[in-house]
Amino acid sequence: MADAVGYPHNLIFFGAPGTGKSYQLNRIAQSCFPSEHVRRVTFYPDYTYSQFVGSFKPVTRYADPKDDEPLTKEKPYISYEFVPGPFLSTYISAVQNPSKNYLLIVEEINRANPAAVFGDIFQLLDRKPSGRSEYEIAVPKEMEDYLRIFLPQYATNAYIQDPSEILTEQERLAHEEHRLSLPPNMYIWATMNSADQGVFPMDTAFKRRWDFRYMGIDEGDHEPIKAIDDMCIDNFVVTIAGVRVHWNGLRKALNDLMRDARINEDKLLGPFFLAPSTLNDDPVPDGSGTVFQASFKDKVLLYLYEDAGKMHRPALFADDKASYSEICDKFDSSGVAVFKGIDISSILEDSARDDANLPNEE
Repeated sequence: MADAVGYPHNLIFFGAPGTGKSYQLNRIAQSCFPSEHVRRVTFYPDYTYSQFVGSFKPVTRYADPKDDEPLTKEKPYISYEFVPGPFLSTYISAVQNPSKNYLLIVEEINRANPAAVFGDIFQLLDRKPSGRSEYEIAVPKEMEDYLRIFLPQYATNAYIQDPSEILTEQERLAHEEHRLSLPPNMYIWATMNSADQGVFPMDTAFKRRWDFRYMGIDEGDHEPIKAIDDMCIDNFVVTIAGVRVHWNGLRKALNDLMRDARINEDKLLGPFFLAPSTLNDDPVPDGSGTVFQASFKDKVLLYLYEDAGKMHRPALFADDKASYSEICDKFDSSGVAVFKGIDISSILEDSARDDANLPNEE
């Protein structure tokens, strides 16, 4: 049996947009599982059970050439076969290798209808303390035929030297052909952003089968990130209307505005709402401004204007009657003055604070 990884078998990371849910999940996954034992899938509104678990699909095959023809004369044809989805592929790997752990990552689990995508697999999410499913479910005929071929076949190809061991392993795998029961070495982790528009609700029966890990709104903003030379989000300074300000300070000031407007926490801005690669003053190719300015207008201002703050514009913007394009123009010329009640001195870079003869905060 594989050693437990120290985290729940069914785990969902959730929180506001930009809190680094995928990053944290991936970091933990890398520390617990070899990369070849991890599969990742992203749900979307039209994603289905047949894609997630498996179904019959057209598959391109190639007929062997005739004896008098070269190998390049292979002829393609369409075969209708059972094709496993990411769930069944992970399941088969875990059943065949009980001494190794496997992980299926589901990104944006609530952007599809989770109950419909999981279907009868939903019943398997009830786990015993050992990690094995509390209940088994019957295997559909087409899936059983597939498992009958590919599960026991592994024992023959596993380089087992002792014939009796091969037989024992084949018998064990043959028993798994007729049922589905999540093994203790199969983990399913997911991310969820409840603030997104168009997400599907999760019913209580589905949610109670998962452990949830909440990502705090400021979680990770002081954490070094290897991909950006061990800098943290708190280190980034950008220029707005000729003034150097801390991005993280601006983000927190905007969150304070939204809290004052009674906007739910799951709609606030996480540290990674803007990708670290956009937090710079490099010019954009069309010469209309900097990378940060363009990203801020396209993502933050649009998000505040059309989504999180749509019903609260008077509490967020200095001119609540302005159109989105007018707000963008105002941001280019006046910076944070476009917002209502942000104190520029609280987010200035230290050198800019000194130049402005403002008190230096500890």
